[in-house]
Amino acid sequence: MEVLDRFRREVRKALDGRPPVSAAVAAGLPRNAIRQILLGHEPKLGRAAAVASALGLEFYFGPPRQMRQGGSRDDQEILRLLLSIRAGLEHRDLTTQRQLRRLRQLLVDA
Repeated sequence: MEVLDRFRREVRKALDGRPPVSAAVAAGLPRNAIRQILLGHEPKLGRAAAVASALGLEFYFGPPRQMRQGGSRDDQEILRLLLSIRAGLEHRDLTTQRQLRRLRQLLVDA
């Protein structure tokens, strides 16, 4: 269950305040695809991968990866924001403005 709980946390974070139904529809997923995951339903692997992709999350199984030397949590957040912004732009999602502001803040503070 630990993996599913972490997946749900990452999905919530990637939604960044967007309603799950509108995010799913914008990504071409069934209306309740994201909502059902957040409500505790266990998704099939393909659905979990599709949701992750739609939200700009990397869906990865394999040996643990090391952060690059000198990497930081900010680096990880910058990458997550870039992937999410890319997904938002592909789907003409207006919430990318918030993500762009956060990215600008991270880059200025670096």
